[in-house]
Amino acid sequence: MTPATRGDLVAALLLAGQHRIDPAAGPGRYWPPSDALTAAAAALAAGEPGRARHCLHAAGGGPDGTRAVLEHAVIVFDRQWSFPGTGSMLTDDAVTALRAADEAVPETARHSPLGILATVLLPDLFTVRAMSEDEHRAGLSLLAARRRRRLAAAAAGWPGLGPAARSYLALACADLAHRDADPAAAEAALQQAAALADGDAAAQAHLDLVRGDWLAEPAGHVETLGAPGLPAPGLHAPGLHASGLHASGLHASGSHALGAARELYSRAEQRWAAIGSRSGQAAIALRRAHLARLAGRATERDEHLEHARTLAGAAGHGSLAALITVHRAVDLIADGRRPPPEPVDQVGDWVRGDGSRSFGAGLVRLLLMRARAWRDDGDFTRAHRTVRLARRLGGPDGHRFDGASISVALAADYGGAGYRRARMRRAEAELDTAPRPRSALDWVTCAVRALELYAEANALADPDALDDAAIRLGQVLALPVRPDPDDMAAVGAARSEVALAWGRSTALRGWYEGLRLRDQGRPEAARLAFEQALEAAGDDAFPRCAVLTALGRRDEALAIAYDLSTLMPPEQAANLFLRLDEAEFAALALAGVDGPADPPWLLDALWARLHRTVGDTAGQIRRATAAVGIFEERRNRLARDLLRSAASDDLVVAGAYHDLLTGLVAAGDGAAALAVSDRARGLPFTLLADLSAEPGRVRRAVRAWLAEESRWAAAHEAARLDADRLDRAEEAVDEAEERVEERLVRRRIAPPPDVAAAVAALPGDAVLLAYHRYEQELVGWAATGDGEITCAGPVRDPDVLTHTARWHDALRGGETDPASAAALAGRLLEPFADRIAGRRRVLIVAHRDLALVPFHALPWAGGLLGDRHDVSYLPAVSLLTRRPGGPLRLGDALVVGDPAFDPRTGPPPLPGTRCEALAVAGLLGAGPPLLGAGATATAVLRRAPGAGVVHLASHAIVPPGAPNLAHVVLAGGSRLTVADLLGLDLTGALVVLSACRTGTGTATHGGDLIGLTRAVLLAGAEHAVVSLWPVHDAVAAVLMRDFYTHLRDGVRPGAALARAQRQVRALPETVLTAEYANLAAGLGAPADAAGVRDAGGDQETAPDPMHGWAPFVHVGRL
Repeated sequence: MTPATRGDLVAALLLAGQHRIDPAAGPGRYWPPSDALTAAAAALAAGEPGRARHCLHAAGGGPDGTRAVLEHAVIVFDRQWSFPGTGSMLTDDAVTALRAADEAVPETARHSPLGILATVLLPDLFTVRAMSEDEHRAGLSLLAARRRRRLAAAAAGWPGLGPAARSYLALACADLAHRDADPAAAEAALQQAAALADGDAAAQAHLDLVRGDWLAEPAGHVETLGAPGLPAPGLHAPGLHASGLHASGLHASGSHALGAARELYSRAEQRWAAIGSRSGQAAIALRRAHLARLAGRATERDEHLEHARTLAGAAGHGSLAALITVHRAVDLIADGRRPPPEPVDQVGDWVRGDGSRSFGAGLVRLLLMRARAWRDDGDFTRAHRTVRLARRLGGPDGHRFDGASISVALAADYGGAGYRRARMRRAEAELDTAPRPRSALDWVTCAVRALELYAEANALADPDALDDAAIRLGQVLALPVRPDPDDMAAVGAARSEVALAWGRSTALRGWYEGLRLRDQGRPEAARLAFEQALEAAGDDAFPRCAVLTALGRRDEALAIAYDLSTLMPPEQAANLFLRLDEAEFAALALAGVDGPADPPWLLDALWARLHRTVGDTAGQIRRATAAVGIFEERRNRLARDLLRSAASDDLVVAGAYHDLLTGLVAAGDGAAALAVSDRARGLPFTLLADLSAEPGRVRRAVRAWLAEESRWAAAHEAARLDADRLDRAEEAVDEAEERVEERLVRRRIAPPPDVAAAVAALPGDAVLLAYHRYEQELVGWAATGDGEITCAGPVRDPDVLTHTARWHDALRGGETDPASAAALAGRLLEPFADRIAGRRRVLIVAHRDLALVPFHALPWAGGLLGDRHDVSYLPAVSLLTRRPGGPLRLGDALVVGDPAFDPRTGPPPLPGTRCEALAVAGLLGAGPPLLGAGATATAVLRRAPGAGVVHLASHAIVPPGAPNLAHVVLAGGSRLTVADLLGLDLTGALVVLSACRTGTGTATHGGDLIGLTRAVLLAGAEHAVVSLWPVHDAVAAVLMRDFYTHLRDGVRPGAALARAQRQVRALPETVLTAEYANLAAGLGAPADAAGVRDAGGDQETAPDPMHGWAPFVHVGRL
């Protein structure tokens, strides 16, 4: 059917989905090449309003107002139009531009058939489509359905419209009704469209295509690869969940439906081929590729996509070509490959040039939908690569599209991977940059972001994070929202949930504070916090029950729990009853679970705990094995080491590992239980051992990647939110990952530890003592190189944490606590007394906070453990099998001391570190150390790679809860950060961090300790000497002189440190003072040392016999 007039021709071109005329085929055939107005319409048919705008600049006005109508259409196609399934609600500036364009359309042109189509009906259609999709996501009212019915009536009420336009609009309304689950309306509109399309090949082909799409993707859209819409602001159990992030993967229709879709597509292809429409044939090839995709036939999929790309290019259809390019990129990610950036960059250039901004937003949304589907399947590597692609495509304008921003997708990625801090930061950034709410949807979006922040703070059980979330909730409650009778019910529901969350935050904060204090071994302070939380809870059942449980008031808590459980999801009710040792009701709750749990290992973990509660060891092992297996399979899909560690830092996960290992202990398999404890830590050291065989460029790329990971984490840990810094860090780590070969990314998935091989690596005179702690239960093991493994526990002993905290606090303050030290020795060493006896060397693998215990200083056999035994430490048993780095290269040393701190903002000077550095450098013959203004981070980073010894004597900062912000303070305000250490190649080196608290960090529930020590080991160091509390300036200098003297004499690092500590401990205080003075005088160093190397504490704290020699520990193989 050939249009009769230019107005008809322009209208036919604007009906883009009918593919009536190929944009590239029209000039010279359907309109003169000089007809710029029709050329502009053809550009719009190709989805290229940018190009249409250029055409209009060259066109005259025309007496019929066609130019003004097309200028209006350009704005509609540039700011409001996209492919189905992505939504594109208008922004404020787009509304302003449309109003201005609308006023410029002459009245006569506005009421012409073309004017009605271009300025009224098509904008209304795009608005209703976007509104419908956004409403589906947001759970709001059926306002879009009412608008759809008005649109259908309006289209039918304009007799001047041709049948092609009326068929197009009727079919669009049918599709909207189908997506709104209104089959009667969909069928009626479909019949109307079919009647109007009779005899029109293009309209009939369009009809066949839409019907085929309904069969191929009944719950989605072919253009979006069947992925469901972006997350809705779900309103669930108050205060417990913030958003309904539920999705599935690619939809797989039944074979009969797919066969029928294939027939409809074939018929549509024939119709378009008959009229010479290559763009219509390209649309069909795109769909055939999707059918092959659903069937898992990758080669056929790629062939159809390539055919579609060729046809779209020949037709001059830019938007279809862009969509095909993005589909191809997604397919490459699905195949486990990295899509080349150039094609996607070209699409981005097209969007910002000839193309459409709203269509570009749709492409970004498509990628985010696909990422969400992968994320919900636990495939975080593919999900994150897809989000990264969306960031690249979005460019400077791609970060916010109607609340479905890339930032939110990143937050969901990291939240789903267990890195809750990142999700919180992204939610905060969204709230900070969100425009002031204009509508119900805007307000609910802000509410959901605040509730997500609140939910993540609750998942972390972090009182400080909950404080921040409560502030955000209060800010949202204060935001005005434009009254809208249709949607105020949804706003009211959201406001109720926000108000409830905000109101109970005080009680929950107190509960979390009490849990934190109890976990730190401070029971008195914890009880006070619990009592205050109970008062704040009032009659609110949920926090009241939780706090009563923490206080041990079981009967009162149970009385509430019976009623509260009926309002909870069954898995939450089961968890509550298990904490109250109410096995019968926990079993009933678990039996009521219908469908999969989130996370997917939760149900097995709860069943394992239930089996343990009732004494069913076999069931406990079976279910805990299943939970751990599901978790590890998902964790192994994560791309980043930091995300893998964060995933393990979860109470449910830690509980599943604990139930598995205690079940194995009960079954008499202590060796298998020890292996489970090591698995729980999830340390990725195997990668670094393998790097030694790789070329230098590969090693550098991997280390740069690890460094950028840490900088990325530090951006999230910073006290002040900086959204720009988050974005820069995200881009940097993505770029670093792109430079790492795929095989090395995957190699980081370590196999389960071989404990038997690790134990066999122990020297004959050594004993390994390993520990595992979960909540208030403790398990311990002793192992020797002959393969004998002894297990003690599990025992419930909350006092271990109390004694650990008291003793560590005393040592940190320059005092001792003999009672706590003796109690710890009784609990940690006494069960293995017979295994320790006769062994010269003791290797400690601690767990969580037990890593703060200086085992070498525990009382033992009439003295201290370190008096008769050389004590070393390792973060995991499996590191015993790490490839050794060969003899220490003492002469190839980098020694740093007495940095010139900024006198205004820096910490106090440390003259003792100059004496220490000069002594160490002299003993090693390593040349002059870096001192004063020369002791900068830049100088260290330049000289450290490849060094056999790196010795840093200075201040260090290890912020609690922010391990990637830890650093050694150097000259001029420079810092040697965790990221800097990770970026160095320290393979086989000895690294000494002679500063305060360098051996501390942030303990995870999995048992890892993240901080400077872990970074040194990940950088390849074979040995590290670090401190557990502030180091005395003068004592450290003497101790390090003796340590390096023994090293120079050929003694291994662990034994060298033990001997040096015995020597220093044996010195009376007056002799120790004289030793330092003599050492300083001989080296020309200052005679007066500082007090304690504590950047944040009291520099004048007097040392006692414990304080000076004991803080240092050796971490590494014996």
